[in-house]
Amino acid sequence: MQNTKTKWEFLSISLFASLAFLSACNDETTEITNTVGLEKIEEGSSMPKCNSDKDGLMVYVIDSAAAFYCTDGKWHTLNGKDGQSGEIGEKGDKGDKGDKGDKGDKGDKGDKGDKGDKGNKGNKGDKGNDGTNGDDGKSAYEIANAANKFKSEEEWLNSLKGANGESCKGEVVENGIKITCDNGAEATITNGSDGKNCSVEDNGNGVITLKCDGDEEGVKLYKAFCGATPYDPDSALCDHRDEQLYKTVTIGEGENSQTWMARNLNYKTDSSYCNDIYSDNCATSGRLYLKQEAQEICPSGWHLPDTTEFKILFENAGGLDNAGKALKSKTLWDGTDSLGFSAVPTGYRAYKDDGSIWTSDSSTYFWIRLNSSVFNYILTSSSNRVNLNVTRLLIFVCDMDPETGLPACPPPEPPTYYQYPVRCIKD
Repeated sequence: MQNTKTKWEFLSISLFASLAFLSACNDETTEITNTVGLEKIEEGSSMPKCNSDKDGLMVYVIDSAAAFYCTDGKWHTLNGKDGQSGEIGEKGDKGDKGDKGDKGDKGDKGDKGDKGDKGNKGNKGDKGNDGTNGDDGKSAYEIANAANKFKSEEEWLNSLKGANGESCKGEVVENGIKITCDNGAEATITNGSDGKNCSVEDNGNGVITLKCDGDEEGVKLYKAFCGATPYDPDSALCDHRDEQLYKTVTIGEGENSQTWMARNLNYKTDSSYCNDIYSDNCATSGRLYLKQEAQEICPSGWHLPDTTEFKILFENAGGLDNAGKALKSKTLWDGTDSLGFSAVPTGYRAYKDDGSIWTSDSSTYFWIRLNSSVFNYILTSSSNRVNLNVTRLLIFVCDMDPETGLPACPPPEPPTYYQYPVRCIKD
């Protein structure tokens, strides 16, 4: 501030002492001939507007240490003529050395950077070049020649030939042929002994025995097994569900030929029933079945016969008037069993929802495959006739009236359920 004041005082003295020639900022020289006063201001932004009232006014701005003169409506910067050089000032004292700054604190360790993404899979390499062809193989002679084993190709060819064999001749002698060779070797080939005579015996039930001379027991061979029991599939049926065997019989010829089971089915189910007629009633009489169960009860490859198949059976047995005698068992009933069908008097079982049950064992019935109506063929003990009952689910059996040939007793009130035996026929 002291320097600014001194400069201001100096400028004031110089301006008022005489008129000076000063230059503006564009280096043009402005001659000051008339002044109206001199002002000083702190900042250039506070300078008054130069107009006619301020014409001739000089202003000194402290913050820029510059003088301005108002004329012709604008401010002009004043520069004085070059002054004389001032005296050289004295050298200043050397400044004191500044204090050493404190050491800065150590910076914190930066966080670990995230792991970079996995790089892309590299491209498949180019296909390798094809290999060169191998050298041509050598012939057997070339290989042998390279080993220096033979002097010529002819010698090599001769080496491939086997040595000449000995000449031999055969002569029939007792019990064989004698062979004599030029080198004196001899051998005799004797005749073999006669083979044994063998025979095959059919033991039935799928078992045959092969016996040869001197072997009394022979070797047993089996056609098939039902469980552990051998059997002949041509004359028996194996029910593999329970491994029971059933004798079978073929009745009729040509188109009317049929193969039947020769006894009633004895496959046990939860609803089946075994009528208590004989001590071994199940094995002898088979089991009694409900209608719907009977439709699918036969073993694989066999089925429940329909009306047509039963009619063919009766025709093969002599017709409706005579079939009963031919189809009934000879030992357990009063038939001739001439065809091997072996029907036995199993009777039937009938019961109502109220629990009442009645049975009959003087006749036998067979379920047939269901069609539009339910038919049950009846073989009675007092007649050789086969009776066809066509009353739906109304089955009754009693002694036959000799005059009418019909049952002599009135039918009972129809029960709710019936159970009858099943005979299966081969598919």
